[in-house]
Amino acid sequence: MENEVPLEPIYEFKRHHLCTHITALKTLGNFLFVAESNHVLLYDWQKRVLLEDELVFKNCSIHGIRIDDSNHVLLFGAKSVRIYVFCSSSTKQLVSVTKEFHLNDWIQDIQWLYNYKSTQKYFAAISAHNCLTLYDIDVTKTDVFQSSENCILYTASIVCNNFDAIVIAAGTVFKKIIFWSPQSISTENGKKPLIQSLSGHQGVIFSISYKNFTNYLVQHLMIAVSDFGKSITILCLMRIH
Repeated sequence: MENEVPLEPIYEFKRHHLCTHITALKTLGNFLFVAESNHVLLYDWQKRVLLEDELVFKNCSIHGIRIDDSNHVLLFGAKSVRIYVFCSSSTKQLVSVTKEFHLNDWIQDIQWLYNYKSTQKYFAAISAHNCLTLYDIDVTKTDVFQSSENCILYTASIVCNNFDAIVIAAGTVFKKIIFWSPQSISTENGKKPLIQSLSGHQGVIFSISYKNFTNYLVQHLMIAVSDFGKSITILCLMRIH
C-alpha cells in the first residue's frame, strides 16, 4: 500500500561489559571472589583467568561474601541473601542452593554459625535495628535476639562465629561502640543487656573490624573503628584466662 508507514527496526540492548565499584572480596585457596554491583566474579588468581560471572541479585549490590568450611558461599547486600556451593572440580563451579531471598531489615553483617543446635547449617544476621536473627540453610528463621539498646546502627560486626562465644560489636548513631551477646541473661522485657559501651571516637562510625589473638594466657580482641576515611580508632579488649 502506498500510505503504509515502514516499521522501524527493533533494537535489543545487552550489557557487554560491567565496569563499576568492587564492593566485596574473598579468597579461597587460589580462587578469588570479586563482588561488582549485583554480580560475583570468580577468578583463579594464580592463572589470572576469569572462571565465572554470576548474576546474584536483581536490584542490589553485594556487600559481603561469607564461605564456610564446606564451601557454602553466602552473599548478602541491602536486605538480600543468596547461598551457593562452590565446586572447584565441576564445570559449573558456583551452584545455586537458594534463590535470592529477603530479610526484614537492612543487613549489617552475616556469619556462618558453629556449635548451634545440630550439624545443620545455620547463619546469623545482625540488622540495622540491632536485632540478631538466626536462620538455617533452608532459610527458616529459628531464633531472634534483640539488644536493649534499640537504636539505628550504621555498622555492626558479629565477633566470633562460635555461637557459645558470639558477641555483637556495633556502631550507633550516637558515636558509641556497644557490645552485647545473645548468650546474656535477658532483661525483664526479653531483651539482651549491653556488655560494654565505649565512646571517644570522633565522627560517625561506619566500619568495625576485629582480630582475635592470644598471648601469654591473655586473649586480646583488637577493634578498628573508622568513618569516611577521616579517622581510625584502635581498641584493645583483654580477657585473662
